[in-house]
Formats: sequence, C-alpha cells, structure tokens
Amino acid sequence: MSHSMDWTLVQQKARHQPWAADLLQNLDRSFANHLQFAPAAPPTEPSEWYHHYFCGTCATSLQFDFASPHEHRCPNCQKVYTGEPWDGSWRMRVHAANLHNLERATLLARLHPEHPPYRDYVRHLILFYADHYLNFAVQGKNAGKGRLMPQCLDEAIFVIGIARCLDWADPDWFSANELAAIARKMFEPAVDLIKPQIGCIHNIHAWMQAMLAAAGTFLHDDSLVDFSIQSEFGWNRQIELGVRADGFWYEGSITYHYYTFGALSSLALALRATRPELIQHPRLHAMLEAPLGLVYPNGEFPAHNDCWKGSTLITAAPNYELATGMGIADYSKQLAWIYDSVGPQPCVPSQEAPNPVPALTGQHSRSSIYALLFGPESLPTPQAPKSGNRIYPTSGIGILENRTVRVCLRFHPDSGGHDHWDKLAVDVFTLGRIWSMDFGTSGYAAAITHLWHKTPPAHNLIVVDQTAQQPSSGELVDWQTSGKISARANQAYPDVQLARTLQLRENGWTDEFTVAAETAHQLDWCFHGEGRIEGSPPWKPTPTPGEGKGYDQLSEIETAETDAEWSVSWIGAFGKVRLDFAAAPGTTVFRARCPSNPANENLGFLLVRRHAAKTTFAATFTVG
Repeated sequence: MSHSMDWTLVQQKARHQPWAADLLQNLDRSFANHLQFAPAAPPTEPSEWYHHYFCGTCATSLQFDFASPHEHRCPNCQKVYTGEPWDGSWRMRVHAANLHNLERATLLARLHPEHPPYRDYVRHLILFYADHYLNFAVQGKNAGKGRLMPQCLDEAIFVIGIARCLDWADPDWFSANELAAIARKMFEPAVDLIKPQIGCIHNIHAWMQAMLAAAGTFLHDDSLVDFSIQSEFGWNRQIELGVRADGFWYEGSITYHYYTFGALSSLALALRATRPELIQHPRLHAMLEAPLGLVYPNGEFPAHNDCWKGSTLITAAPNYELATGMGIADYSKQLAWIYDSVGPQPCVPSQEAPNPVPALTGQHSRSSIYALLFGPESLPTPQAPKSGNRIYPTSGIGILENRTVRVCLRFHPDSGGHDHWDKLAVDVFTLGRIWSMDFGTSGYAAAITHLWHKTPPAHNLIVVDQTAQQPSSGELVDWQTSGKISARANQAYPDVQLARTLQLRENGWTDEFTVAAETAHQLDWCFHGEGRIEGSPPWKPTPTPGEGKGYDQLSEIETAETDAEWSVSWIGAFGKVRLDFAAAPGTTVFRARCPSNPANENLGFLLVRRHAAKTTFAATFTVG
C-alpha cells in the first residue's frame, strides 16, 4: 500500500470549504442508509450482465431495490421481471453498491479516525470478499470472464476499487497476515483470471490493464506493472493507438471516451508514486480538451454510437478535478462554469462500478470524491466551453453553431463494435434543447436497442434499400469556418456514393444530401425531431413503409406523393422548426411518430423516399 494521499490537505478542505463539508455529511448519510437497507452479507450466487437490468419495452433501467431480489419493476410501464437473468443482474448491482459504500467508509475512516465503525466496515467487507473470492466460479457469456462479476470488465473495476481503498487505508487497519491473505486469496487469482484475456485496443482491455497495475502495486510485482504499461496492448499502446490525434477515443462515444479516460487515468493514478510521467502524458490532456467542444449549450453531450443518453459535463467534472490536482492541466475556470450552470448535485464517486442506489444530493453542485481528494479548494471566475464553428477532422465531427442553432455532422472513421454505422448522420440543438437527437443506446440486452435505437432509420441520414451501412469510414470534403461543411461516405454501401453539405443560416441551416449510383435504389431520407409534424402535403393513412430494421417501430403513419416543392413544420410547446423541401419527381413522403430514448416518449418522424440512381435531397430548416 502506497499511502501517497495528503490527508491533511483533504481535512483542511473539509474544515474550510462548505462544499467539502457538505460532501462529507452526504457520504456519512449514504453510508448509514446502505447499512440500513443493504443485505447484511453480500450475495454468493452467480451474478449476471449489467445490461440485462433494463425494460425490454421502455429501454429504461429497472428500479433497483435492496429488499426485492426476485422482483424488478420498470419505473415507466410498471412491468415486473422475475427470475434470471434479472435476479443475477440485481446481485451484480449489490456488489457494485457495496464497493461504493466501501469507498465512502474508507474516506470517512481516514477523515474521522475517532469513529471505529467506518474502519470496521472497511476491514469486514474487504476480508469477506477476499475470503470468498475463489468460491465464485469463473463465468461469463457476454464480454469475457469474471468470478464475482459476470464479465472481465466489471471484475477488473471491482478489483481496482478494492485496491484503491487499500491504498487509502491507514497502515494499522490490516495486519501483515491479513494483507498477505488478501493478496493470496483475491489479487493473485484475479490477475490469473484477467491477464490472459487482454488482447486488443479497447476500453475493456484498458480497464484490465489498469487492474493489473493496481494489483501489481499491491503485490509489489514490478514485472506485472511493467506488463500493464509496456506489453503489446499495455497502457502505452492503448493511449497511443486508441486516442485519435484530435483527442477523442476511437470508439466514437462520449460515454466510452470518459470511461476509457477513467481506465487510463486509474492506471496512472495507481502508479503516480513510481511512474509520475504517465499522468503527464499529453494525450490524457487531449482527452479532456476535446469533449469541451462537443458538449451542447445545456451541458449535455450528443449520444453518438453506443452512448448513454443524458451524459453530461457535470458527470464528467471529476475528471477535470483530477486533472487540475495532478497537474495534467488547470481546468479550474471550466470547473467553475460547470458548477455555476447547475444546481445541487448528488455525490459522484471515484469508482466506475455502476451505482444502483441514487446518491444523496446536498446543497452544492461541487460534489465529487475527486474534488475532495484532488481539486483546488476554491475556484476562480468561470470560463464557458468552446462555441462557434469547429471541427475534429480525425474523429470525423463537424459542428456549425450560431445563436439560433447547433448542427453536428459526423463522417467518422469506423469505430468498431460500438459504431452505429451511421456515416453522415446529423444531430441538432435548437430552441434551448436537443431538438433532434442521436438516440445512443440503452441497455444492450433491451429489445428496443436493437429494434430501433441502433437501426438505420433511427438516424438522420439516407437509408439505401432499407439496409444498414457496412462498416466504413467517412471523409471530409470541405470545411469553411464561416459555417459550411461537406463530407462523403463512399464505402457505406456497395457502389453507392453519399455526400452531404450543411450550411449555417442566421435562423437555421440548409442540407443537401446527394446520392450517386450506377443503378437505381430505394433511397429513404430520414429525419426526426421534437414535436408533431404538421402542414402540407395532403396526407392519408398508410401501412409501415418497410419491414423490420426499425421501420416496424413507426406509428401513426401517413403518406403523400408529390413532384412539387413542399414544406412541413415540427410544432411543440417549445417552438417550431420549419422544413422546406425542393421539388423532385417521384417523391413519396411519410410522416409518423417514432420512439425516442427513453422509448416511452416519441418524436415526429419524416421519411422522404425516391427510387433513383442519382438524386439530391435539398432541404432548408428554419427555426421559429
């Protein structure tokens, strides 16, 4: 155990800063609540995949209740799920909740050594998991193998959490024999389980390497630490090959971007006493800079690829606290803006294990473990994130923005298994809201994720012959800082060339989407937005415009045929967005409702269909 934390400075924050004192009070209340409601002993039956614990209809997380291990209710539609895999996923969440409470107890014990119950809890829980670790059979059907947890990713994060609490613990809390037993019964078997599973550049494999570094530090095994950094898929290659030149993680999702930053910084943090150069790597800095230009004006991020909808800058704030405290860069002005833009927030832990129990909210917006441990005591005058037109060429993201609207066009390289294969898709922020969203994803086992959220028509693009794009990369054609971008995707469909040009206007934008092929194809220009679609042309009810592949999720479908110019408007309580479409022969228009995310909400969906080899879909959007 390295004990490199300066606990005197942490105690000073808690004495002098109201936000820090409030945070500690919340940690204490949360600790007591956990003791009151959580099972007295952790479950010993097998756990199941995190993503099973979602409603198959609504795509929302089921309502976790410590007192309900066999009935799991959807908070939206009230459907109750029983048996496996939901019971096992509940058990997985109990282990994760225990890890969060262990972190609380460790911090409280360090800052309140006069109160033995905190320390006693830390000792009891770590020794319990060490004593029982090998009793859990190796398992895993979805993403690698675990013991306590259902996959290698969750297993690695759990072991990192235990190692971190041991790192923070006072040397007197455990005897030498107990520490040796923890090493023999838990850390060594965990290394034997995880190390052989490492094999590529990926967020999961970055987390497994972070676990090896944490375990190697605890075991005083320099060769294991070296492996975690210098091996074929070690820390060095994860950060050099996985982080693109403009700072984004290659999987193209802000969820996995910050998630992988957590893995890379966790390894660097575990080794800060012996390998201080790692935390100063310029790509760690780049990973924090890049998202500041991607965030919407309301502090939320677009849910590109497999991204959790609702990812926000406030939930990412602990990373900037860590960076400021560890000397990666000074983000104190940006932190001040983040906290000033929101109200009181629940405590954000340092652990990446999913916390199924909503954290308590105090009186301050600055409320994270990393703020307490690493952040500056006070913050300066706020500085807002970037705005205006900007581009991330290697990650394939172009943003046009003025006071009325922000439109994002994506021409990204192939992002692997988390890609939605949606080259040239757009998302829109206007009228003070995310008006046309990228749906991202829900739980991977939720039916609606595959029936709708990841399907071609769920994205604002052209679908060719009702089929999905093949894995491919887009390409930037033209970028003008005055507010114009053109990109193409010539490998998304065989023998079909796609090109899209967006140009910003004072009160909206223009959108020209061109298709060129040797033979005619069915071309479906798809677009969804908040509000009901109203206006011309004359509509009549019609069956679904397609079979499966997302088309079967549309409702209230109406259609019209027109060769002339036409217009519609999305109208909602927030305002109106008008669409004017240029004339083209053989055009069929469909308007409908489509699921949103969560799927119990819906949006206005428009599909413009043509059968052609060459055509341009020319649209003008006007806000207000």
